[in-house]
Amino acid sequence: MTGKVLTMPFSVEVLHEGRLVLFHLVDPMNLQELKTYLQEHGKTLFDESQHPVNVIYDCLLFHRLPADSLAQGMSMNRLNLFSYSGAVAVVTNQNFLSTLTELFAKLAHLGRIEFTHSMDEAFARMESVIRTQGGQGNAP
Repeated sequence: MTGKVLTMPFSVEVLHEGRLVLFHLVDPMNLQELKTYLQEHGKTLFDESQHPVNVIYDCLLFHRLPADSLAQGMSMNRLNLFSYSGAVAVVTNQNFLSTLTELFAKLAHLGRIEFTHSMDEAFARMESVIRTQGGQGNAP
């Protein structure tokens, strides 16, 4: 699966022959919408992959926490869809979002989340990860 799937209030791009999934998150949204998307499409994106799937969450247009972030946050980790998930990068220039996401990652025992301030930085990091995993990279 490669290409772009539009869903509001976020969009999803599948890149590098399925080795990289890019989520563009925008305000306003709630985590239940993202959770529903992952329940419906996560198996195709992640579990059916024969290689690690890396993820970039583009939060540059995301300026406030979803109203349901506490209620849905921990349950997102229990989806258990990601047997082949690889590295995760969160792109944000909002300090509070970085801090809260980092706290959530620690509480959920997700040690592989990296924070960047630009998409170029995130793509460069994921290119390196994909090469290490044995794939070919070419950032869009």
